[in-house]
Amino acid sequence: MLKESPANYHGLNKYGTLSLVNITNSAGILPVKNYTNGTSDNAFKISGEYIKEKYGTKPNSCKACTTLCGKKTVINGKEASVPEYESMGLLGSNLDIWEPEIIAEWNTLCNDYGMDTISAGRTLPIVMGGLEKGVLTLKETGGIVLSWGNSEGIVALIEKMIKREGIGDLLADGSKKAAERIGR
Repeated sequence: MLKESPANYHGLNKYGTLSLVNITNSAGILPVKNYTNGTSDNAFKISGEYIKEKYGTKPNSCKACTTLCGKKTVINGKEASVPEYESMGLLGSNLDIWEPEIIAEWNTLCNDYGMDTISAGRTLPIVMGGLEKGVLTLKETGGIVLSWGNSEGIVALIEKMIKREGIGDLLADGSKKAAERIGR
């Protein structure tokens, strides 16, 4: 039944879990800028359909799986796993980042160091929102300017979280603990 399902073949099997990007965007539930919006005109840039068309993809799924939702591709001359929907959404659209190459790099970076991409993508907006609302200062971020769509600031903070340096140590245990520790 799974092999014959149109949703499986035309969605997950063909485009991976990123087939959900256009679906959630059209339903108004794509995480955009820390869930302050549910849609974006840029969503297609991180969709499975776009990535398959632009880069080409191959299956990279669990052994003996009939769904084949995992995908790999070549980005910047290197073979890379295509991030799953949750990672692409939370490290991408949730942070107002729409470049799959950058998101794939962060996905690999987090995975290489054992950091959960979903937690990282949910924790970074605490700093973005904190700076935006004046709850946090640049002194507290170690001078890192973290704003929506600022890939340099985001990767700098991910690296700080991995090394548990400065504000990265405060964030490394996830959003709930970070919010409790900041307390403002």
